[in-house]
Amino acid sequence: MERVAYDLYRYLSKITEVQLIKWGGSNKWLPLIYPYFFLKAMVILLSRKVDVIYLQDGLLSPLGFLLRTFKPVVITIHGLDITYRNRLYQALIPWFVRRLDKVVCISNATKEECLKRGVVDDRIVVIPNGISDVFYLEENKEVLRRRLQDIFGFELVGKKLSSSFTSPSKTLSMNQWNPFLSTSLP
Repeated sequence: MERVAYDLYRYLSKITEVQLIKWGGSNKWLPLIYPYFFLKAMVILLSRKVDVIYLQDGLLSPLGFLLRTFKPVVITIHGLDITYRNRLYQALIPWFVRRLDKVVCISNATKEECLKRGVVDDRIVVIPNGISDVFYLEENKEVLRRRLQDIFGFELVGKKLSSSFTSPSKTLSMNQWNPFLSTSLP
């Protein structure tokens, strides 16, 4: 999740101004961090031109609910953040997610879980997780390709790799983020 969020932030920062509010600590501290997130978001909303608010995790949906008064809110749902088995959690988080402007699900299975919890179908878009096709290694890409060919046991020249244990996944390169933007923004 964090890697996808980082790649998205990095790419969007190249094409537009992005204000990032982040927390690098444990989710167990989020209830204490929420007021900081809200105040920081309000300062940004009041001092800068903001078109849309993007949240990376369903646990942030209560904050999105408060902020959608000011701007449209898009949230990504990864799975456990909508299916977590706790009565209080299930009473709150899906309720808030249902009220956001757009819900990006990382799989059709996640979409089905959101639909079961009352998220309206026309607010949902499925965009499978992907990784940048740029390796952040010092190693020569041809050497890396040969090593991967040895591991997988087949030729990789001219092929894109994707993997999934349950369904086909899509690898997004930097020039493929525009579909993300055009399908997920309200």
